[in-house]
Amino acid sequence: MDKKLHYTRYDAGLGFLNSIFLPALFAIVIYFLIGFLSAIFKWDTSTINESVWYKIPILLVSPISFFLSFVFVNKSSNVDYPKALGLYNKVKAQNIILCIAISVICIFGFMYFVDLFDATVATLGYKGNYDLPLPLDNVWWLLLNIVLVALLPALGEEIVFRGVIFNGLRDKGNKFAVFASAGLFMLMHGGIEQTVYPFIVGCILGMVMLKTNNIIYPMIIHFLNNAIVIIYNFVQLQTGFITTNFEFTAYNILFAILMLILSILMICIIVKLLMKGRKPVEREKNNENGVNKLMIVGVICGVIIWISNVIYGFGLIK
Repeated sequence: MDKKLHYTRYDAGLGFLNSIFLPALFAIVIYFLIGFLSAIFKWDTSTINESVWYKIPILLVSPISFFLSFVFVNKSSNVDYPKALGLYNKVKAQNIILCIAISVICIFGFMYFVDLFDATVATLGYKGNYDLPLPLDNVWWLLLNIVLVALLPALGEEIVFRGVIFNGLRDKGNKFAVFASAGLFMLMHGGIEQTVYPFIVGCILGMVMLKTNNIIYPMIIHFLNNAIVIIYNFVQLQTGFITTNFEFTAYNILFAILMLILSILMICIIVKLLMKGRKPVEREKNNENGVNKLMIVGVICGVIIWISNVIYGFGLIK
């Protein structure tokens, strides 16, 4: 049987459901395994949970889940994924440079608005988790953070969200695909602290994928976004220069909003400068007229997890 040359809404629903279900399943298995071993060997579970040797495999759960989800979608739907992801399109130096510029603007242009948002929800009593999971005491920890927190998540999340989900939703219109995939990307991250930035960046990554038709460019931007944050934190720790908390002054609020608007405008201009890739293979007529049940189930599960994280962040449950 000939392979499909693009993803469908069914594939998008299956990919998103797996991206929600598999990490939760692996986390539950690890949780009960640690509890079982702790009961047998009389280990202190709180000490184990704070151990870096526990956190390292936990960090691998999400990337492995995304890669498994991607493989499962491609096998079950018989998709020619190199063509579907645009991997045969030539990677162009100009586009790489522009992607680097987009990443820098995303971090340093949006950070003020993100700080404003985080400070606002903090005043309402929300306590999010903003710390990196692994130490940054030396260069070796820095490199490990870059691999586990920047590189692997960027690769895994992009092949699912900009690869399967974004492309699978394009029959509903390009704008719908950009915003819907960004919304699902935000929902997958869970918690209020992972609301504003993932959604905005998710829209940008969708726009880049739409323009270039090559998954490599969203991967580059995603990786650099994660890596810049890690390096920025490393430099702060090494120099002892720690940024202060956001202060609610009229100037700071106005500056944060203006920087957000200016950064979005700059990125939109840069996206227009990206060199187009080959047009994606023309999609055959889509017979998916019904409701995407897999997507609905995935969204419901994602919302439940998101609400649970929010309730926990506000201290309503322990």
